[in-house]
Amino acid sequence: MDIDDEIALLAGVHVSEPANASAADVGEWIGLSSQRVHALARKGVLARDDQNRFILRDAVIAYCDHIRQGQIGRTSTNPELNAAKVRAANAQAEKLEVANAKARGDLLDAADVQTTWTATMIDLRAAIIAIPQRLSSTLGLDRRATRELDDEIRKSLEVLADG
Repeated sequence: MDIDDEIALLAGVHVSEPANASAADVGEWIGLSSQRVHALARKGVLARDDQNRFILRDAVIAYCDHIRQGQIGRTSTNPELNAAKVRAANAQAEKLEVANAKARGDLLDAADVQTTWTATMIDLRAAIIAIPQRLSSTLGLDRRATRELDDEIRKSLEVLADG
């Protein structure tokens, strides 16, 4: 028994010639509606015989070839395109996460943080530099001791500023 006989037997047609099938029969075999089978025939994907019927084996093979051709260029067969799409999707997701974090207040703008910290550090430096003058009157320090305390504080601040 050859393939045509097996197809005919499975299709419920018992002939020794290749199995002629209707669009509904072909559709049942390949999982399409008869309308889609007719549309594929109009496009030239599936061939009909002179009685406007399909040779089942040829129709199944032609449809499989058509599907294979349709897969060419899709992401599953083009790893570079697939990788580019994954990178784009990841970048889009990260952008959305950042926007959501900003909206929730979980993420601050770097320029705003820098401005705030700069102002805070300037105020801190001014307060630390004022310590010797405040202590000189409170503790009764002479000018020499006040100047030495001031010099040490300034040296320490310079070391911190230099990193």
